[in-house]
Amino acid sequence: MKTLCSHTPLPDKPATGPTVGDIFRAYGPAFRSSHRLHPRQHKVMYDIEHCRRGEFGTHWEICDTCGHLEKGYNSCRNRHCPGCNNIARRRWVAARIDELLPVSYHHCVFTLPDIFNSLCRFNRRVMYDLLFESASTTLLEFGENPKRLGARIEYQDAWYHVMNRGRRAETIFSDEEDYKQFTELLKETSEMWNVRIAAYYLMPNHYHMLVQTPEANISRNMRHLNGVYTQRYNRRHKYDGQLFRGRYNPFSSTRTAIF
Repeated sequence: MKTLCSHTPLPDKPATGPTVGDIFRAYGPAFRSSHRLHPRQHKVMYDIEHCRRGEFGTHWEICDTCGHLEKGYNSCRNRHCPGCNNIARRRWVAARIDELLPVSYHHCVFTLPDIFNSLCRFNRRVMYDLLFESASTTLLEFGENPKRLGARIEYQDAWYHVMNRGRRAETIFSDEEDYKQFTELLKETSEMWNVRIAAYYLMPNHYHMLVQTPEANISRNMRHLNGVYTQRYNRRHKYDGQLFRGRYNPFSSTRTAIF
């Protein structure tokens, strides 16, 4: 540190407990020698152990008024490090708080028995995809059960296999113009509600779609799509009344499981 003009001394920082980095530096070598870790896990431990200790470079902070210089060590920027990304994390938490409704909330945790630890360690993609798939299906079934919530659960970045049929299996696409109008409306709806359409398949009396919803709005998207298409179909063919059998049938899944 080089001081060109002294500043008023700052008050002493309050004593705090050991950080995750302190624990890793004290017990990490012994833990790694007795446990088999994935290379990514080794990297996470290494980054946290060396965060703000000179391993990732240094930087200088200078006061533009008096020229006071202070040397600082760069952070590891690993997303698992509790000492990094504090600003981004606080912004994310604040954004989630703004989305909360004035109702009671319950925290639900899905986990696996210890017997699966070895499988998860070396087959993470497969095991965690299965865990998220089963958890998603469980929550959707729980929500739609009239004895429970009686509602559909939505969440951000969810993948859905969506389908809907004509009422009493009747035709919903009578000619090429109907297919064209539905495709144009599908594009319009996806742009309006920020929904990503990965694939779709249209049959004379039903359709299938593979959809991702970054903003947890599958219900509003589908209400717009089915409602507007029904209006345009009835106006064109001089019909009235309900076109589809119901709202829609969503089957939530992980991206890997779908593809």
